[in-house]
Amino acid sequence: KKDIPAVNFIIHEIHCRRNIEICPYCSDSIPKSGMKNHIESEHVQVTCKCRMKMESSLLKDHEASSCPLRPAPCQFCELQLPLRQLQEHELFC
Repeated sequence: KKDIPAVNFIIHEIHCRRNIEICPYCSDSIPKSGMKNHIESEHVQVTCKCRMKMESSLLKDHEASSCPLRPAPCQFCELQLPLRQLQEHELFC
């Protein structure tokens, strides 16, 4: 996915065909020896504590920004609660 000098093209292409695969999920260029590890670490399906399923590579962002069970502080007492319980708690607090 980069420009290379025309002089090196044939050697480069031979090297890539022998050593590199395109990931069927994300289209990244991955060394053939690391494809299994790439798929297992980036694309395996996991279930969040909120029961939503997603690729493992997306879980961290989901837990930090969109999971309804992510911890959020009460504006009054600073107690950490799951986001979906926060509104009810703050009405009481």
